[in-house]
Amino acid sequence: MRIIENEFLKVQINDIGGELTSVTDKKTGREYMHDGNPEWWSGISPVLFPVVGRFYKETYTDKGKTYKLPLHGFVRKNEMEFVSQTQTSVTHRRISDDLTRQMYPYEFEFYLTHTLEGKSLNVTYTVVNKGDTDMPFQVGAHPAFKAKLGDKLILKGKKDLTFRYLDGGLVGEQKHPIGKETVITKELFDNDVLIFGDAQLYAAALADQNGEYIEVSFTGFPACGIWAVAGAPYVCLEPWYGADDVIGTDNEFSNRNCMNHLTPGNKFTATYTINPRI
Repeated sequence: MRIIENEFLKVQINDIGGELTSVTDKKTGREYMHDGNPEWWSGISPVLFPVVGRFYKETYTDKGKTYKLPLHGFVRKNEMEFVSQTQTSVTHRRISDDLTRQMYPYEFEFYLTHTLEGKSLNVTYTVVNKGDTDMPFQVGAHPAFKAKLGDKLILKGKKDLTFRYLDGGLVGEQKHPIGKETVITKELFDNDVLIFGDAQLYAAALADQNGEYIEVSFTGFPACGIWAVAGAPYVCLEPWYGADDVIGTDNEFSNRNCMNHLTPGNKFTATYTINPRI
């Protein structure tokens, strides 16, 4: 477990999956992250790479070959290499190896950096294409923040917002309107994750009766998922560069919904920020 801190926050990151496990207000002792209680969900903030979500048939094809990737990819449950640390920043890395090539036939370096900056925590993904062909990939976040029924979900983005549900394991076609502020009820997640595409959102927040207390900002991310097990004491605010398969998929990885493509020798970088109210 790696610990970084400044005068405002103390943060813990696990070498397994580079998973953020704790964000604590040093003044009040308030913990913002879900505790990983498996009664509800054993995850806390898994990292999603090189795929976001699942495949419709649990497999995908790439250049005529069939592969199988677990839900959300292979980073989240495997140890990442510790690269470096300062008092306020820590970096982990995963590089392609014989195990990853069986699931994802590309040469890559994947870096994950957590950095404290004042009262905020920046989480940065860096993907490097180390191969000699274009590399399709997805990457995303899945942080679960403490919340309770009756709290508010606050969405920041375009004037009129809509989301989609999963339909038979695929992103459905029907768009559902939603307001900028929505009370969290058990029924809100009856149909699983709320998927916001088309870069509709630049931030999402959770507010209790005392007002807004945790916000995730992610300008530039094309998608966001909002999810919890119905009735659970947390809500996940999930910025994504990716999403699940859509209805009509041909199961070809490079054609997957919301796919990114990286040319040989180049790198991709994206950062989202967790802003506790302190």
